[in-house]
Amino acid sequence: MTIRIGRAFKAILKLTQFINKINIIKSIYYIKNNGLKAFLFKVKRELAENYILLSNVPVIETNMLAYRTQRPFRLDKSVKGIFKFPINGLNRIEILTVNCKTRTSGIKLILVDTDERRIVRKVMLSGAKIKDNNYSVFEFQPINDSKNKKYEFILEGLGEPYPAIWHNSDESFDEIKLNIGGSINCKIYSSEMNESLYSIWIKNNEPNNEELERQKLFIFNYKPKISIIVPVWNTPKRFLTDMIESVLNQTYSYWELCIADGASNEEHVRECIEAYVTKDKRIKVKYLNENKGIVGNSNEALGLATGDYIVLLDHDDTLAPFALFEIVKAINENPDADFIYSDEDKISEDGGKRFDPHFKPDWSPDTLKSYNYITHLSVIKKELLDEVGWFKEGYEGSQDYDLILRCTEKALNVVHIPKILYHWRFHENSTAGNPAAKLYAYDAAKKALADHINRIGFKGKVSDGLFLSSYKIDYDIVELPKVSIIIPNKDHKNDLERCINSIINKSTYKNYEIIIVENGSTEQLVFDYYNDVMKRYNFIEILSWNDVFNYSAVNNFAAYHANGEILLFLNNDVEVINKNWLEEMIMHVQRKDVGAVGAKLYYPNDTIQHAGVILGILGIAGHSHKNYPAMSNGYFGRLKIVQNLSAVTGACLMIRKEVFNEIGGFDKGFPLVFNDVDVCLKIRKNGYLVVWTPYAELYHYESETRGYEDTPEKQERFNKEIELFKKKWGDILESGDPYYNQNLTLKREDFSIRI
Repeated sequence: MTIRIGRAFKAILKLTQFINKINIIKSIYYIKNNGLKAFLFKVKRELAENYILLSNVPVIETNMLAYRTQRPFRLDKSVKGIFKFPINGLNRIEILTVNCKTRTSGIKLILVDTDERRIVRKVMLSGAKIKDNNYSVFEFQPINDSKNKKYEFILEGLGEPYPAIWHNSDESFDEIKLNIGGSINCKIYSSEMNESLYSIWIKNNEPNNEELERQKLFIFNYKPKISIIVPVWNTPKRFLTDMIESVLNQTYSYWELCIADGASNEEHVRECIEAYVTKDKRIKVKYLNENKGIVGNSNEALGLATGDYIVLLDHDDTLAPFALFEIVKAINENPDADFIYSDEDKISEDGGKRFDPHFKPDWSPDTLKSYNYITHLSVIKKELLDEVGWFKEGYEGSQDYDLILRCTEKALNVVHIPKILYHWRFHENSTAGNPAAKLYAYDAAKKALADHINRIGFKGKVSDGLFLSSYKIDYDIVELPKVSIIIPNKDHKNDLERCINSIINKSTYKNYEIIIVENGSTEQLVFDYYNDVMKRYNFIEILSWNDVFNYSAVNNFAAYHANGEILLFLNNDVEVINKNWLEEMIMHVQRKDVGAVGAKLYYPNDTIQHAGVILGILGIAGHSHKNYPAMSNGYFGRLKIVQNLSAVTGACLMIRKEVFNEIGGFDKGFPLVFNDVDVCLKIRKNGYLVVWTPYAELYHYESETRGYEDTPEKQERFNKEIELFKKKWGDILESGDPYYNQNLTLKREDFSIRI
């Protein structure tokens, strides 16, 4: 009760702060322009920011792919599964259950320590808690000594009518061995997982001492000289020592450390640096007569550099011992690389703990325009740096963002190393520990971004994004192009009417036509509705598709008859939330470098349905952050920034008609699934970007008519399209989604770490 009262008080306080922040007049103005529902939605997002935590990630998970053969297995017989648990704190088991939407009896779960042959936990779920086609949760007191122990769970139904679990008799997993053979969908958790998961990843993925020694002996074909640039000023001794030691510990030895001291008045700074200079001649230092600020001091350090590549390092941060080795390896593998960046994490103030790893996408220009996702570690070819110019005055606090923007504009090849090479120190005076510590930096970042879009030939306005340190570009919409909104429909009059009404009543952009593609309706109410809207609105047209349903063919047919320069493929079961949704999509799709744009879709319960498509998840493709709370920032803000993705859903997909025709439209070989992913991949193959924006928001009620993929006919249909997709795009699935990261899981849609 205390916790609930505390949270309620915090929520009220947060709401008060929110109202004070935007003030009553602005609130009324927002409601007037966007509606009360949209305003409450905005408030909910603001309120929730303090309470959204990283998803609780399973330690063990067996996940049958949706298109594999599955059957309900009735629990009139017990099911046993044996597993070995790698960490302490075992506290929850989740099983994918099914009750066919009828009330069943409950399930008993017994957990046995197989070494000691004793029951350690027992959980009973009543029938009301058995989920239909979802995970039923068996939670219990954490087992504090569960590390490396073997356990057996026993599932038993409690009587007629028996519940069931989904079972695949043809596919098994090493993680959990079942007495009935095959596999089930199961997740096993630890109360200590959030603390331990990254530690497990480090142990599994980073070089041990033997590997580090081998790196020291490795001979590269090309050995570039690496200049590490560090401006310092009154750096705490511990931080300064850690930074220099991290450079000295590099397994690649052809480097120089270029330090510029901006007239520090703390005596230990010079004493510490001088002690290291006498030990290693690769350390260069320039003591300035005055503090020239971060830009001036950084340029003074750059003036000492004689290397082929420049590495940017902050005075209170550290490098992984294999950082330079991985950089030189990437240079040898990519001779044209002139800008390189890596993944990063944070370290505690005392340097004893690593946490918050940021596993980044490959080069993503729209993500960089939304916030400085590259940050650390940045490596720039000296020739490129000399071409674009060094750090510039007037961008203090975001001088690195400005430099990265200028460099990536000119770079021939931007290379991403998906390894943690940089440790960003977390303390009260750093932006890692306190983003509000340098508020002036965000104004400088907006200035840098405005300059950037001007240089690359776009017109628009830069403003603050949805969270601190993120930004939004409102590109000018040129000549108000006509949008053809294409909506296939069969029956479902209420869904369609809600969709059409929301478009007409909420959209501030008016240059559009709506093309409804009738395909096999049998309900007279639907045809009456068609006649009604045709009479009331001259911008609505009804086309009839009389062939067998094929989503791709239906939309190609409508696109052929469309009059707009821009096509918007829209499901009949969506509802517009914000009034400027069309403008938010058009501003991106009109760009010549962009081929497709997707929107942010929510389930009716205000959880994420779609925030982009990630290739490889669950075998083929999954939805980014599916089922996250609508107000969540997501993984490093990815639910609240404009970004590039491999694909977006066809439920709300905008494409320029010239691009659609160029790629040949939708592939009719995908009549039901993956046609949207396929069309996006064709767009990318032709050199265009796919953009997803969180600023175009809709509800997606997602058809409830298809049901489970549990019949042989449905599974055969899925399997056929799966095999076609693999044949067509297998190389991309094999190499991995460039806008995801190989260190993130393919078993779930939550951006959790891959173990």
